[in-house]
Amino acid sequence: MLFEMSAMITEKIERVEAANIPIQFYNLKSQCYQGVHVSEGDMYVIINAMADYADILMESIALSGGKMGYQEAFYEIHANRCRKISERLQAQIGYNREEAIEQCRKKRKYYGNGEEDDSSDVGEDAMYLAVKQRREKAVKAKKEKAGKEKTDE
Repeated sequence: MLFEMSAMITEKIERVEAANIPIQFYNLKSQCYQGVHVSEGDMYVIINAMADYADILMESIALSGGKMGYQEAFYEIHANRCRKISERLQAQIGYNREEAIEQCRKKRKYYGNGEEDDSSDVGEDAMYLAVKQRREKAVKAKKEKAGKEKTDE
């Protein structure tokens, strides 16, 4: 069921790619600004991947028991940078990863998937909720636009 839902969401995201978010950066090699465009759904994936990677790095440090040497410091610096990037992107696009994860956990518990605290595929559920929220905003905007057109006539 989750796989089918994920495939359906991915297909819809690909269709909505026209509403991309521009990302501009300064290219040191060519010494000029360049830009790329990504969809809102891709931004959620980037944000979640950065936060998950930071968690993995910190877990590696914890599991090493101090045997990694200088790599521990490198991992910690890298994890902090990944978290900072994730948090900055969340603030800029109005996404809250922690709220999305909590909503997914509540939904999973409500629908009773047989496990009390199953945290696997939480990112997939967060993505589904993000797409659903975006779709609801689009429908609301269409209704408002239709209402304005009727009042103009």
